[in-house]
Amino acid sequence: MSEYIKVPKGSLKNGLKHAVFAVFYCKDGTPYKKYLDKDSGIDTIPLVLLQMRRENTIGFPGGKVDKNDASDGVLTDDILKRALLRELKEELNYSSLDISKFERLSTYRNEEYFLHSYMYEVTKDEMREIICTSTTAANFLVESTGCFAFQLVNYSEKDKGLKNLKRHNFCASTYLELMDLIAHLGITE
Repeated sequence: MSEYIKVPKGSLKNGLKHAVFAVFYCKDGTPYKKYLDKDSGIDTIPLVLLQMRRENTIGFPGGKVDKNDASDGVLTDDILKRALLRELKEELNYSSLDISKFERLSTYRNEEYFLHSYMYEVTKDEMREIICTSTTAANFLVESTGCFAFQLVNYSEKDKGLKNLKRHNFCASTYLELMDLIAHLGITE
């Protein structure tokens, strides 16, 4: 397994390949009350959209930045976002996105790639729509076998919610990016 090193957000150095990923999240998810402490007072929880990748790992939707994405060879934040929109159309068949709402989450690198992740806040209904629409994408069942919403909450019962997170087989730097999102949202593990 490659080691991933966090680098300054948006490192756009040439020489390595680049990939971009979307971290869709919402703050208005509905918790499973059965697993919450009775006096928790929690009515809504954050959700994050995850994707089952072709190699049976969990990741975020997105992919490689193609040479055609930066025709003059110069990478910019705008080019990365446009490459991400192209990838999301291929993998999710979802195009109702405002490019200005993508917010840089983090950048990691290994010996071959810079991996850029962008946060995008949606509503619970929009997340549901993205999940449903993803089954009609051109690359559904080729690059991805589906998307699902993961509840970012600590449930009182053993091995539920965030307590179970580390058990999953994550693709590339997904786990690190997920930890960055959890920190950004102020969630304690």
